[in-house]
Amino acid sequence: MPRLLILGAIALSGCDGGDGNDEATPCVSDLDCKGDRVCVAGACQDPAVPAEGEAESEGEAGSESEAESESEAESESEAESEAEGQNALLALEDEPAGANCPYGGIAIHTGIDLDSDDQLDPEEITDTEYVCDGAPGGGGSLCPGGLIEGSYTIENSIDVAILAGCTAITGNLNVLADGLTTLDLPALASIGGDLYIYGNAALTTLDLPALASIGGYLYIMSNPNLPTCAAEAIRDQLLALGFTGFVEIYGNNDAGTCP
Repeated sequence: MPRLLILGAIALSGCDGGDGNDEATPCVSDLDCKGDRVCVAGACQDPAVPAEGEAESEGEAGSESEAESESEAESESEAESEAEGQNALLALEDEPAGANCPYGGIAIHTGIDLDSDDQLDPEEITDTEYVCDGAPGGGGSLCPGGLIEGSYTIENSIDVAILAGCTAITGNLNVLADGLTTLDLPALASIGGDLYIYGNAALTTLDLPALASIGGYLYIMSNPNLPTCAAEAIRDQLLALGFTGFVEIYGNNDAGTCP
């Protein structure tokens, strides 16, 4: 009886593979493999080592990804080279009454200066937007009835153009436009809050012929190219019409002259 048990044990050991190496052992499922090995393509393999066909697929995918990245980098480099030395430009043009603006207005053209002549030629225009005037006596599209509710900040010449037909602002008017040379608001008559003109490095001219009242303070400061006399002219214009608010004028061009 003991002899039969020994033979049974030997038979079972032989079925387990003998040396424990089942890399070449064929399999149908993971259950046919030992430990954490898995059945891949009919053979037991370490799960961390992909089958030969999978490795080739991953290698091909990696090569394609690298090629795409290189192609994208080359395209970006070419685009940067083409754009080098070419500036984006903006041009304003009066828009007559017609399909774009029933009562006329301003066309705002933008594009790239392809020939580097600092002018936006018709063939260089890539986009045009319109700021239209309202019906006669009614203000523009931004200020129906001529009125802007709340405060408004001017940061460039487009912002000035948008205000062209507005007669009143209920809040503050802030002018913070580093590249603006002329503040021209011919229709603006009333500002409910402060008029704050500050830090406009290129500003040389203030043209506010209709301005009659400011509900808050008048600040015209740190505009190095704006003649001080131009700022004082706005102050005097308001004082003559009964303005009694606080005035702060400094840091402008004391050597500048006025017409």
